[in-house]
This record gives sequence, structure tokens and C-alpha cells, in this order.
Amino acid sequence: VGFWVMVLGLPLYHLRFYYTLFGQRGSVTHKVAEEFNESRHSGKTFAKGVQMDNLLLACASLDVGKMRNTAPDGHYPKLESWNGNMTEWNKSKKGDIWCGYFPGSFLLNWPNVAQFIIFSVYKNTGTTINAAFEGMMGTALAGLNVEFMIKLFPHGAAGRTCLYIVDGVQENHWEVLWYVRKRGWHQKHCTYKGEAIRFYNDADKGGLQARGVFGPDGKLDPHLTWSRTDDWNQKLNARYQDLRSEACEPGTIVYKDPNYAAYGEIACLVDVALVLLLFLISKSSRNTKMFGMSWHVSWMMSFMNPSVGVLHNDDGDVMGWLSFLSTDVVVVVFTTLIGAVFAIVATLIPRMGLLNTSKLQDDSVAVTHSITTVWSECTRYFLGGKRSARRFQLEKQINSIEGLSADVRDHVDGAWWETFDFGSWGNRRYLLQLFDANAAEIRNILQVVKKCVLSETFKGDHIRFMESVQSQVHELVAVTAALMWLCMQAASDGVVDAREAEQIAAQVEVVVEKEAALLTAFKAASPGISDDLSDEQIFIFAVGVWSRKVRDFALKMTSMIKPGTSKFRMKCILSAVTSVRDTWPPSAMIKIEHVKYAVRNWLSIEICFLMGYWMHGSIFSRFNSTMASTLTLLFVKEGSHVVEYEKSTHRLLGVSLGNSLPILIAGLTDFFTCNSYERLFVQGGSIWVYSSIWMFVYLNSDMWGYVGCLIGGFGVYKLMEPCSAGGSDSEFISKYQAIGNVTVAILLQAILHSLLSKSGPQTLCVAASRSCCASIVSAFEALFNGKDLSGLKAALDEASTHLSKAKSTVAECEPKMQLIRGRKPPFKLDLARTIILNLESMISEMNLIVTASENWSVLGFLEADSGQAESIGVLELLARMPAMKLAKDEMMPSVEILATVMPDMLANVPSAEDGLQDVRVSKELECANSLYEQLAASAGSFPTQQHTELTDDIRMRLSIVVRCLQHCALYLGNTEERCVMESAL
Repeated sequence: VGFWVMVLGLPLYHLRFYYTLFGQRGSVTHKVAEEFNESRHSGKTFAKGVQMDNLLLACASLDVGKMRNTAPDGHYPKLESWNGNMTEWNKSKKGDIWCGYFPGSFLLNWPNVAQFIIFSVYKNTGTTINAAFEGMMGTALAGLNVEFMIKLFPHGAAGRTCLYIVDGVQENHWEVLWYVRKRGWHQKHCTYKGEAIRFYNDADKGGLQARGVFGPDGKLDPHLTWSRTDDWNQKLNARYQDLRSEACEPGTIVYKDPNYAAYGEIACLVDVALVLLLFLISKSSRNTKMFGMSWHVSWMMSFMNPSVGVLHNDDGDVMGWLSFLSTDVVVVVFTTLIGAVFAIVATLIPRMGLLNTSKLQDDSVAVTHSITTVWSECTRYFLGGKRSARRFQLEKQINSIEGLSADVRDHVDGAWWETFDFGSWGNRRYLLQLFDANAAEIRNILQVVKKCVLSETFKGDHIRFMESVQSQVHELVAVTAALMWLCMQAASDGVVDAREAEQIAAQVEVVVEKEAALLTAFKAASPGISDDLSDEQIFIFAVGVWSRKVRDFALKMTSMIKPGTSKFRMKCILSAVTSVRDTWPPSAMIKIEHVKYAVRNWLSIEICFLMGYWMHGSIFSRFNSTMASTLTLLFVKEGSHVVEYEKSTHRLLGVSLGNSLPILIAGLTDFFTCNSYERLFVQGGSIWVYSSIWMFVYLNSDMWGYVGCLIGGFGVYKLMEPCSAGGSDSEFISKYQAIGNVTVAILLQAILHSLLSKSGPQTLCVAASRSCCASIVSAFEALFNGKDLSGLKAALDEASTHLSKAKSTVAECEPKMQLIRGRKPPFKLDLARTIILNLESMISEMNLIVTASENWSVLGFLEADSGQAESIGVLELLARMPAMKLAKDEMMPSVEILATVMPDMLANVPSAEDGLQDVRVSKELECANSLYEQLAASAGSFPTQQHTELTDDIRMRLSIVVRCLQHCALYLGNTEERCVMESAL
């Protein structure tokens, strides 16, 4: 990244490249002329109060390519485009100058290329393309809005200040007037002469026709005037007299567009507010919002600035296609496109293996290897004869699969942006996406296996039972692993050909045979329904579920090669429609939390925009979008429920250093002349090292990555400035004013977010935990009812949703994130984390109960989940057992305590501890043995229908449900114990 930023910055920081790309124009015109083009024109003029005999030729904004001064000697210059009918063009020839390949409008916006690269490049090519596309979309949407406003107000707010004329005298004010070819008349009202001189000098940017300063006496200052011809001198005086004769209130703005004078300001303010709100209320990506809002406030501030407005060609020159490139909107979109292209190139050259498509197969191999290895190792451990420390290594292996799977999901998603699902690449990505979905299901099963591995004691009938099924389990695990490898290899090339389909079908038959063999061995071992062999049966059940899921996936995948199944391939048009729909989903947009997020950010950005629009003085200057545009890049993320004091500090640090460090680096580079090799190496090396260091921090540091991104993004813009002889005082003042503006904006954002966040993260965490516990109560009631499996499943889904909210908010409850704690008791963070962990484990156990209780007519994960669960009769059988009523009487009081006392303790309710007086903290289901015995005694009355699937065995399923209830009792006891310990502190 640093290399490409350095290369793209060459046209700005090195004079030779500057001259080639932009020609003889801008703030370094004199340096360019001295080095490359000695084109001066004889003519007497006054500049900066000193009489000069030579007028330097400079390209106007829209001049490009070879230009020639066609004015006779002794006359003021007139530049025209060189053509073949003229004499030979030579840059060393007097009157011939080079104006570059790009018009002057690209000069100021060229640093946008580098900044866009910094903000778009991420860890791989796919995510970089995604971020670049989103940034371009945001920029384009902001540009469309400006074009719409131009249709309403063709001149924007362009206008002039009414002169301060009282009784024919201009009261202590200086007026600077100048005319630029293809840009028209400009006027600046100044309160003191020094300010007038500064604007007079700054007017010489190329294409100048006339300029002058009129003093308080209304006369043209003879030392501060210049015009190309006597005719232009007369036009300058005539323009000033027209301004003096205007019937208007002194100091007011006279707009070119009468419609803007009538209602333009109100319309523009409404447009700014509405577009910002639309960006924020939408569900578009952060990059789209960030770049869209940033350019929106910047362009609208210029649109509403009377000194800028909308620039037009007022002198009758024919601009042709170049007029299209005269607007900031087009230039910014074009430079954004260049930045996007090189952001992508930076991930490809030099080749660093960042393509997601190249990682998909490696990821699938790694996931398949990890899953099959874990199954083999867990089987070997379970079939062993004693408990060992190996179980902790297996726990670590199972946990590591989740991190690996997260990378796979990122690569699968990122690969879409690299291929857009065209051709075989699309098929390949889609098949691997399905394969990963299958692997995700298997990972969930391994979480159950992990619990069995950790809790198994190898006592009782363990050895006898496992020896009776040992060979069958080994064989089923081996053939299922082989089938999983076949599926992965078939999916890796995107085409399941006839040979692969035949191999998979043959392996499926082998798996079915081994499943039947294990079922026969399991029936022969006759484990019955007992506590002693419950973990063993859960393990066998999990092996059967894994085998069945892999088998179902294999059959689904081979069926996709048949005609008519192309519906499974995602197409670009369908994806685009889906993206638009997902960007504006009414149900998600009107959610109260999303609306609060949008309003909080909108209000801070809108206030900063209004401050920049109206405030003038101290560190503020009117029509300055710095504060608003800064907040558009730093808006608070959705889901944040606390003032991010640490994040706000990081924002302030990043933006401040991003504005300050380039000043120090410029102090070093200014020691070298603009066209020297020393400057080329020093400034180019500085940009390379600066960009590389902060991008490395951004991509490798969890704590300081955000700071690194801001320092790199904001700083590189400042580093890519044209060569100069050293910063002037006004430049340093403007930079430190920018730092002051940014500080004010970030502090305002923090204050507003604090005031508008009535519910802090602690309150939201307690509320989410309370709702989660209430859903768990409903789940237990449905469980003990014995007839409402769908209600049990729905309650668990609700509990999982609430638990996710609690987990997301508990991270924001850190005491260090509170600015002032006051007299309020500290939040019980450790208690909250322990309870959330126990709730998560309890929900997992109850989901396994649902899995063991529902009828698996189809175990297909490609079909949509209707949310309905068809019972196989497990819960109904349990409900008939007398011990099940005892289990209800045992567990429900603990469940009720979980739903009432625990949230009250988190909320520091004084009376919460009263509910712990009669708590038992048993950590076990005391009626479990009775329940096992009753189920075993009733086994003969269970349905005896024939089944060929091991996972359909009713006795095994009953054992699993009872074992899960025991685990739930353990988690309830752990929660009660933690609450009791907390109350004693």
C-alpha cells in the first residue's frame, strides 16, 4: 500500500512529474517555469506592489496539452490550444507552454486517490473490492444529489457581498475584484488591507484577466492592480462601479440566482439534513455511508458558499468536453475510481496471496482436516480405557475449529466480490459455501461431543459397552470422513462431474452400510436407559448425526448437476436486487434501536454542519465543512450504547496526529529543492514509510488499528501537497485551526451521544438478560408440558436473540469506560459474564433436547427453516413419567430465581438478595436416577416401529434428553452459587 501511495503521489511532490501531469499551473508555476519552460511574455505590470517587466505565462483551469501565446510582442498574453496548422511547438520556445494531461480541477483533488486507497484496502482482495465499491457508491450518490440541486439552482449560492457604501464612502473596507478566464468574476470583502493583499496575490492561479484592490475611498490602488489589456482595466473599474450603484443593504449577499435568494438557503439546509438522515437510516454499509456523507457535506457547503456556488463559463470561450471535467463532483468520482483501482492492485501486486478465491480450497482442506481429525481423536479417546489429560487437548482442538471457520466464512463472502459468481468460479464458490454451511452444522455437534469428552469418567459399564461397538464406530467415522473429503474435492473445482457423482454415490452406500452395522451392534449391546451410559449414548448419537448430515449434503450436491438446478447459482442481477432490498428494509429501518443510532449520529453531524456554515471567528471560519466531514468519517457504530470515551480519545489522537505529523515531515523535505533527486527520495520515502507503518498498525493491532487508519488516511492527504518553498504563517494557522475544529467536533459528538443515550449499556445488558431468562422460563414450561415442541423451539430462538444482545452490551459495561462513576454502585461485570456463560450453555443443552425430540424426515439445511418442529414422541413419553413431575418441581424454582433474582442483582436492586434465602444450589438433578429407572421399566411399551437410522432410536433419544436436563440443573446450580457468592461480598 505504501509503495502505491508513494507512486501515485509523484505528480504532486516531485516537480518533473507535476509538470508532466498538470503542466505549468498552480502554486508552483514559477518553479515549473524556471525548471522546464522559460516562457515569459514581455509586458509591464504590477504584482505584489513591485513593478515587473516579464509576465509569467500560466495555464488556466481547463487548459490541457500544448498551448501557445498568440498575442504579439508588447501585448498582454493570450493562450490558445496548439494545432497542426500552427508552426512547430517547442516548450523551450518563447510563448509555448505545456498544460499537462489533466485540467487544473484534478490538482486539488488528486490526494483523494491516496486517501481512498488507505480507507479501502483491507486484509484480502475481496474485502478491498467490496470496500472500494461501497465507497464509490456513496460518492456517486452524493454527486447525484448535488447534480439535482444544480438543476434547481443553476448557480448555487454564487453571489457577491454588497459594498459597504454610506453617503458615498466605502467605510473602512477593502474590496478585491478579479476575473479568471472560464471562471468569471470573483469578489472578496476584506476588513483590513493585509487581508486584501493576501487575496489579491492568491488570485494569480492561471487564466487571470484582471485583478485589483479598491480601498475605503473607492479608488483603485495603483500598486495592487493588474489587467491583461486596457480594455480589461476598464472592465474592472466598470465592475466596481456597478457594485457601488447596486441598491442593496451593505454587507448582504447578492445572489446570481433569484430563486436561491428567495428560498435557496432553506432548500439546501433541508436537503443536507434529509440526505444525511437517509444515509444513516438506511442499512447500507459503513463505507457507503462514510464516503457518501463526507462528500455530501463538503459539496453542499461549497454549493452554499457565495464565493463558490456553481462555476460557469462566463466569457464565451468554447470549452468542449473539458467542461465536463470542470466540476468537483466529476473530478472526485474520477479520482475515487483511480483510488479504487489501485487499492485493488495493491492487494495483487506484489503477489501476496490475498485473493479469496485462491484460499477457498485451502480453507476447505483445513476445515475438513480439522473436523475429521477431531472426530478420529475423540473416537480414539472415548474407546480408550481411562480418563486422561488428553480431553483438554481435544477441547482446545474443537474450540480452534470455530476460529478457522470464521476465516472460511470471510473468504467465501469476499470471493463473491472477486468473481461475482460468474461461470465456474461462481459454481465453485457456491458449492464451497454449502460445504461450509454443512461444516458449521458439524461444528455445533462437536460442541456436544466436547461436553461428553470432558465429563466422561470411564466408570460403570463404559468399557463393556464401548468394546461392543468399537469396530463399528471406528469404521463409520472412517467412511464418513472419506465421504467428507470426496465432497470437498468435488466442490473445490465448481463442477460435480459424472465420475465424482458416481464416487460420492458409492461412498454414500458404504456409509449407509456402516450406519446399519453400528445400529445392529448398538441394539446388541442393549445399553438401555441409564445415567451410567448417557454420555456414551450422546457420543454415539453425535457420530450418527455427523454421518447423516454429511450423507445428506453429498446427495444434495450430486443432484445439483442435473438440468434445471441452475437456480442454486447466484447471479449478479439477483444479487443487486437483493442488495437494494437489504439496503432499504422497512422492518429493520423502523426498529427503535436503529432509529436511535441514526438520530444520534445525524444530530451531531448536522449541528457541526450548521456551525461550519454560520460561525466565524476564533478557530472557526464560515463555510467550512471540516467539522461535519470529520464526523461523517467517525460516526458512532450501530449497536453502541455507551459514549465511547476510549474510542473518542482514539479518534482525537488519530485525527490530530494525522494533521500534525505531516507538518513535521514537511519541515524536513522543504530543505531540498523541488526538482532535486534528494527531495524525490526523501519525500517519496517519507510517504512510503509513513503509509506502510500506519497501515501495518491498522491491519495488525486490535487496540491501535483504528488510530493507525486515521493517522494514515488523514495524514497522507497532507503529505501529498505540491512542492513549495516552505509553509507560510497562514498555512500553519489553517492547519491548527483544522485540529481545533476536529477537537470540537469529536467532543460535541461524545456529549450528544451521552445526552441522547438514556439507557446505558448496564441497563440494556440487564434488560436483555431479563428477557433471555423470561424466554428460558417459557422454554422450560413448554418442555415440561410435553406437547409443545414448536413452542420450546420458538422460546429458545427468542432466548438466543436476547442472549446475543446481552453479550454485545456486556463488553461496553467495563468500569474503565465510565467517565464518572459517582455514587452509583459499580456494575457486577464478573457476575454478568458468568451468568451469560451459563445461559449460553443451558440454551445449547436445550437445543440438543429439541434435536433429540423432533422428527427428522429430512435433515436438509438447504431448505428454508419454517420454524415448526414435528415431535417424534420423546417429550410425550417423558411427560407420562412420574419422575418428570419431580424434575419440574426441582428445576422450576431455580428457573424462577434465574428469571427474577439474577437480573435484579445485576441492576443492584436492594431487595434482590431476599430471593436467595431458600436457594438450594444443588447442581444436580436429584430425581435423575428415578427418571432413568422409570424410562427403563417402561421401555417395553415404547413404539416398536422398525428404523434403519441409529439416530432414530427412541431409547437413545430419551437418554440424551435426561442427560441434557442434568446438565441444565448443573448450570442452574452454578448460577445460583455465583449469585450467593456475590451477595456475600
